[in-house]
Amino acid sequence: MNSKDQIMIKRLKEQMKISGINARQLSLKANVGKSFIYDILSGKSTNPTTKKIQAVADALGVSLPYLMHDSCNDNLKNTDEYVFIKNLSPEDFNDLQKNSTCKKTRISFKKDRINNSPYTNPENIRTVTIDGDYMEPTLLNGDITLVDISKKTPTPPGIYILYDGLGLVVKRLESIKKSNESLIRVTADNKNYKSYECSLSELNIIGRIIGFSRAVG
Repeated sequence: MNSKDQIMIKRLKEQMKISGINARQLSLKANVGKSFIYDILSGKSTNPTTKKIQAVADALGVSLPYLMHDSCNDNLKNTDEYVFIKNLSPEDFNDLQKNSTCKKTRISFKKDRINNSPYTNPENIRTVTIDGDYMEPTLLNGDITLVDISKKTPTPPGIYILYDGLGLVVKRLESIKKSNESLIRVTADNKNYKSYECSLSELNIIGRIIGFSRAVG
């Protein structure tokens, strides 16, 4: 299997997860044979027809070049129809602070999916994959979240991505007043984890979660 095929498989899986559909559902939506998606994902199909791949890309709301581009995708430009959202992982945290280019994956979304939602400037949006069970059952391990990195204060209350010095974690934040002191209540929806209170300066808030996608099946 060559690198181009590996890239297509990786991005196909990512976009299926974003769209919340499985291989069978995607094949029906794209009107391709039932085995077509399975063959690509398994590596059996190494030279699928452009027409069918275009149908799959359209069904996922991404561009054909995105599915088949090389792994360094900073050169992918937003178009009239598509916008590319940077993925943020723990090792990218310093890049975020330095406002440098993203060295990891970008995920393609149709612009109307962004513009017809309460999102801000797409340049302020990142995708973060949930790692852990802090927010179960609201958010599950492996969910892909959309994070607005321009939202650094928990007003209004909501679910935020934090950097704890080791990695990215997700917590529910709420600003409270206690003895004339402004504090932040930090909680997890999973009741196995205790809540705590701290000052805003003690938190390293990456951004507010404004949406998420979950794999089906």
